[in-house]
Amino acid sequence: MQLNRFLARAGVASRRRCAALVSAGAVRVNGVPAVGPGDRIDPARDRVELEGRGRVALPEGFEYVLLHKRRDTLVTSRDERGRTTVYEGLQLRPGTVAVGRLDRDTTGALLLTDDGDLAYRLTHPRYGIEKRYVAVLRGRPDDGALRRLRQGLELEDGPTAPAGARLLGHTAEGRGRIEQAHVPGRRPPGDQPAAAELRRPGSRRPARRPVAPAAPCRGGAPSPAGGPGAGSVTAKGLTIAIDGVIGAGKSTAARGAAAALGYRHLDTGAMYRAVALAATRRGVEPGAAALGAFLEGLSLEFPAGRGGGIHLGGEDVSAAIRSPEVSRSVGAFADDPVVRRALVRRQREIGRCGGVVAEGRDMSTVVFPHADLKVRMVADLEARARRRHREFVAAGVEISLSRVRADIRRRDREDAERDYGVDEAPEDAVEVDTSGLTADQVVHRIVALARERGA
Repeated sequence: MQLNRFLARAGVASRRRCAALVSAGAVRVNGVPAVGPGDRIDPARDRVELEGRGRVALPEGFEYVLLHKRRDTLVTSRDERGRTTVYEGLQLRPGTVAVGRLDRDTTGALLLTDDGDLAYRLTHPRYGIEKRYVAVLRGRPDDGALRRLRQGLELEDGPTAPAGARLLGHTAEGRGRIEQAHVPGRRPPGDQPAAAELRRPGSRRPARRPVAPAAPCRGGAPSPAGGPGAGSVTAKGLTIAIDGVIGAGKSTAARGAAAALGYRHLDTGAMYRAVALAATRRGVEPGAAALGAFLEGLSLEFPAGRGGGIHLGGEDVSAAIRSPEVSRSVGAFADDPVVRRALVRRQREIGRCGGVVAEGRDMSTVVFPHADLKVRMVADLEARARRRHREFVAAGVEISLSRVRADIRRRDREDAERDYGVDEAPEDAVEVDTSGLTADQVVHRIVALARERGA
């Protein structure tokens, strides 16, 4: 059995979070640190230990709790604002968590379990488990609105997947009640028009606001800030999404592949770092009420050409954003939903016309789920620490290898504990282990994969 699957079945966390714990060096097998999440173990013979928890073993049986979620309750283990969560009043075993989520205003069936395999099969797109939702619309939807729902919509936080939709009837107030059945799948090609405004029952605001169709590509991708001055690339080309563990060499590989293919390099991690740097300079903290307005006025640019880096309000901050201080603060900004929504919108706009190599966490699952090529880069902890330490030294930053290693361990744990994103790498992603490869070898591998797909 693979180690990450064993840990998930034991109720430690999801498979992806378990993989991050292994990469962080928090898991030992028979007293020796595990090499990778794909290591094979024998649950009956091997001793698996987790830092801070001790020995991990498969339970004799699993816990299953099916409940009806009420409106105004949150599907989260804790809430800083003290709002009611579904876990309150429940006596659950460690590791028993909700499978999927329903937002605060939504009611319906919710399953909680420590059966990692079942949770994986219920939520991963490869298994095509259908989900059904009933919503109340403002007004009476016509056939055209239902057809657009079935095709998929372009919303402000990304495209919806194709889904079945049918009219159930009308409320006493004359509002239409529709049922939408969703099976994970690929969005049909082409821009989709906006549809009627969806509203949740009893809500005064729309569930998500449809936006106007994007302008057609006319020979160049827009600048990352949505403004001029960032150069242009051809509108014909693949969208290549690269994600993976911290320090696996994503930026170097993406930059080299983009140069070899004549594509734009989109360093999304640099965008989050630039936000952290700018906000710190202005004294704006994560979660602050002023954060949204601050982001709207933020100018981020990736000048064209090799070595262009990232500019913040015209200033080249390529070196400043790589400082240890920014590395320690960027996680809090990356976890802020206001920051993520703002930057994901910018990233999707950049990649909309193709001809881009985008790198960063969740690139192939959240930001560009329909990318033409998805690459997941992995490496062992020591290789990542040495690589990141060389980058600091080259930038003139004095820092010890042990401190870099500790920072990577900490950030791996933060990734393992985050509550957003997708818990598994997509089935169509190509995994590249960079531990024993040079930067040129990694670039050559990615370019070869792109050429196979028509680049």
